[in-house]
Amino acid sequence: MRICSTSTRLAIILLISIGCTILTSCSPSSDFKFPGQVINSTGRSDTPDTTQNPDDQTTPANTLTAASLVTSISPEDGAFGVEPSVVVTATFSEPMAAESINNTTFLVYRDFNNIPVEGEVLYDPATNSTAFTPLSNFALTSSFTITISKNIKTVSGVSPIDDFISQFTVREGGWNEAKSLTEHNTNAMPKVVRDIKGNETVEWLIKRPLPSGFCPNPFGWSLVILPDELSVSQYTNGEWSTPQTISSPTSIPHFDITSHDIGIDNAGNIISIWEQNNTIRSKTYTFNTHIWSKENMVSNSSGFDISKSKLAVASTGKTAAIWRKSNESHIYNIYPNYYSPDSGWIKDDTLLPIANGADTISAPDLSINANGSVIAAWAENNKIYANYARSGKLNALNMTEIENIEDDEAKTPKISLNDSDNALAVWINGNNVYSNLFTNETWNPLSTFRVDNLEEPASDPQVVLTNSGNGMAVWIQLDETAEDADRRKHLYARKFAEGEWEDEIHSICHRSTHASAPKIAMADGCDPAVVWVRDNVIWYNYYHLLGEAWDTESKLSQDGHVASEPYIFMSDNCSTSVVWVQDKNIMIKSLE
Repeated sequence: MRICSTSTRLAIILLISIGCTILTSCSPSSDFKFPGQVINSTGRSDTPDTTQNPDDQTTPANTLTAASLVTSISPEDGAFGVEPSVVVTATFSEPMAAESINNTTFLVYRDFNNIPVEGEVLYDPATNSTAFTPLSNFALTSSFTITISKNIKTVSGVSPIDDFISQFTVREGGWNEAKSLTEHNTNAMPKVVRDIKGNETVEWLIKRPLPSGFCPNPFGWSLVILPDELSVSQYTNGEWSTPQTISSPTSIPHFDITSHDIGIDNAGNIISIWEQNNTIRSKTYTFNTHIWSKENMVSNSSGFDISKSKLAVASTGKTAAIWRKSNESHIYNIYPNYYSPDSGWIKDDTLLPIANGADTISAPDLSINANGSVIAAWAENNKIYANYARSGKLNALNMTEIENIEDDEAKTPKISLNDSDNALAVWINGNNVYSNLFTNETWNPLSTFRVDNLEEPASDPQVVLTNSGNGMAVWIQLDETAEDADRRKHLYARKFAEGEWEDEIHSICHRSTHASAPKIAMADGCDPAVVWVRDNVIWYNYYHLLGEAWDTESKLSQDGHVASEPYIFMSDNCSTSVVWVQDKNIMIKSLE
């Protein structure tokens, strides 16, 4: 065994001593500390460990709220009386990713049906703001909700943790000044349609009465007599066009135009039909080209008495027409035809009647919905019948009696079909107004309901049913509460909601004089409106859906004139047009 030298042993002892000193200095009981370190009473450090574990990839929590990101909104939240032409704008607190702001993340809903309003969304990076411009004016007297989705992103890729929500309400409509579209002439039967952008088309007849004592000369004509004309005037780009004739002149003596009808689709395309020389004729107007088509035959000339035509145009452009036609035995029937924007009118020779045929058939009524479903109603041999087709053609096999009243005379049916394929019909039987509801593609005659509550003669029923299931009927009826000398024909109304008629019946006009010629219009979510004639003046009233009450009637035409034949049309944004004849001129007034 080898023995270490003395010097080596001393070196080992020295190293052991130094090591023990170092270990003692590092012990918890020593006073040594790193700079900034705090030692507690247990000898442990209270200083947090700020070093990051390389395996810890946790992202800091997102605290960006929509309220802090959207610094301003216009209209302001809760704003009332907003202009229907308003552009909705939002400003953000920091630059946004433009591609994240679009029609799926920036929406404006109409509250009554929670359907997004169609419009254009544009982001401006220079101002960090977004503008929503509706394709048409916002609906009058309606509330809207602005929703900015939490799916929008800043340029750094951060999204808010919640949606931004704001609400505003559009003002009530206001009437403009009445305007005359014609100069003194013999004008009659005005009708009007309008699209949601405010473009209006008015159509009317210019009647050319025969001279007194006129008799045809079999050897030629000694007098030059102008035929009746179907005229239109259109309002676009803030101006009314000069009236133009769209009917074709015909040879004497067959020059009478006895009736006409007009309709419009959501694209602003217009279809017109009229009765001339025992035929039904038609022209269409294309909005994009602003051109009327050539004249087309809707019926042929085989009928001995073609009359009582009616037109219905769906929002999609699908169209149906019906009319009454007799044969050589003077038996009447109801004939249809159908128009498609792609293929036009069907050739009349291929069409079959939709009724049984009778010696007494009254003027039919017709309605069509966005699905292309069609429903017609008419009076035949003192009974009310209807015929329905889902997205197809009416067929006589589907003819159904819709009332169960055995006595009196049924007449003047009116019908309205909504997009759920439910329909509401009203008519007169005896002195009273009756109704029935078409649902699940079925009529139940046992459900015939009496709408009025008086025992005096009623007339002129009108009805409308919207897609939300709300409806309204109006009619004229003699007041039984007054003495004979003071009895007047008044205008009454009754609301339909949730599948049934409400209890209350309203008298909606002043009881001093006779009312006549009522017409009603109602669009989904809009207050129903009625016009009528009293004392040679055109009157107007509307029902507040929210307040569930009729307003006070007001005059649309001025005193001192002879006004008649009112007609009303309401577009989907509640804007309304009314036309009438006044001193042989065609007048129009609009609620916008």
